[in-house]
Amino acid sequence: MLHLVTIVSVFVILSIATIPTTFADQDPTIVLNKEGSAIPGCEETDDCFVPSTVTINVGGEVVWKNVDRTYHSATSGIIRDGGPDGIFDSGLFPPGEEFSHTFDAPGEYPYYCIVHPWMRGLVIVQEAVDDTPSVQPYVNVEGNFFMEFPEGWTVQSMDSTDQPNVIATNPTADIIPSNITLHINEAGNNTLNSIRESRIANLEGLADDSNFQVLNNTLTTINNLDAFIFDTTDVLDSDDGTIETKHREVTIIASGKIYTFLLSTALNNFDSEVRVFDHSLESFTTDAHILSSGYYYEKFRTLILSFDEPITLSDGWQDNIQLRSIGPNGINTLTPSTISKNLVPDGASMVWIVFPYSDVEQLADITSLTVVVEPDTFTDSQDIYNGLTIFSVTILD
Repeated sequence: MLHLVTIVSVFVILSIATIPTTFADQDPTIVLNKEGSAIPGCEETDDCFVPSTVTINVGGEVVWKNVDRTYHSATSGIIRDGGPDGIFDSGLFPPGEEFSHTFDAPGEYPYYCIVHPWMRGLVIVQEAVDDTPSVQPYVNVEGNFFMEFPEGWTVQSMDSTDQPNVIATNPTADIIPSNITLHINEAGNNTLNSIRESRIANLEGLADDSNFQVLNNTLTTINNLDAFIFDTTDVLDSDDGTIETKHREVTIIASGKIYTFLLSTALNNFDSEVRVFDHSLESFTTDAHILSSGYYYEKFRTLILSFDEPITLSDGWQDNIQLRSIGPNGINTLTPSTISKNLVPDGASMVWIVFPYSDVEQLADITSLTVVVEPDTFTDSQDIYNGLTIFSVTILD
């Protein structure tokens, strides 16, 4: 038999600092010329430049990196239209060097290599739009952190020691599913620099693998927390051939723990997926006072139904929960924006009910809040509720 332990909501203000521009605006779009592209053939698969087409906003920067063994160029224009058009031209740059250009006007910018004219690429520049990703709030009590994962991604907390602590997967990604993993370890005497140096040494050990490449290694700050970032590419073997992949690894030390995030995605999906990944990291914090009874975060309010044993939920159970507030103007019904089930380490269960804080903010004089749970929500606990569907929730100042 299941036992309802608590239904409590507590106001706790989370201090979430805005991510510095050194992180939020630092990321140029990276283009590599494929190794061996100096020999004709790459044009047949349209991967002389990788990726061959990139889309950026006005004011965005593209960086071309020469990872081949000979000289190349990135020269704007079309050969059949007369060649270079003067918009940008790297000139010949040697292996290991790079060239960058910032695009200030919308449009399409074809380019090629002046010494290997079969190498062609395209930069599409669009007007900047407000495309802030939709998110779902997530609290990990054991890991003592809060962040927002992309909306629609499946987020799982893992208990096994040989797996990441958290895995988030985009089920709609084509080619291969994109995922974000998080490993949490005790920091001990390690510093960010010592961890970074160790990681660099590990990556250098993979240098003999011609498919694996480190694109950059950056120190930065995220929410006033020091961090370092690695971007890498690799090739994944599959039944249908090979898939080019790209990864972003971000390591943060906070509250005595090492948090290592890794975004893995198909190369062609990286630009869109890294945008939501970076946006998720902007919300990461360990400064929040995370309580098992509830939390409050800026635009959201969360109630937690806590059980001391695992629970079984019926199909469509999310539709069976409503929130009702009682204030000076009477009873108001609030619709949750997110409802999810989390398993906690001791085998108990928690149901997280999240709704926009703006709904509550409009009712400043609320005196009580009620969770309404239909009897068939919990398939194996009918005898507990006996049709009693209203549970009081206390709001603490």
